[in-house]
Amino acid sequence: MKNELNPYLKVTIKNEIMRADTFLKQCRAAALKDDGVVTKEEQEVIKKLQKAMQDYVKTLEKILG
Repeated sequence: MKNELNPYLKVTIKNEIMRADTFLKQCRAAALKDDGVVTKEEQEVIKKLQKAMQDYVKTLEKILG
């Protein structure tokens, strides 16, 4: 029989996956906040953050199975 992940841990991981999406949305909004434009530099930072968050979420999803 396969070891099941603790249900509370499962919920915590799912919440973290949702928070990752919210974090990226907040970053995009923050980039627009000062002047209403996402500069090239801001876009590069957002791309790096998006890549890191995608990798993070993939790892979390693997843990969930």
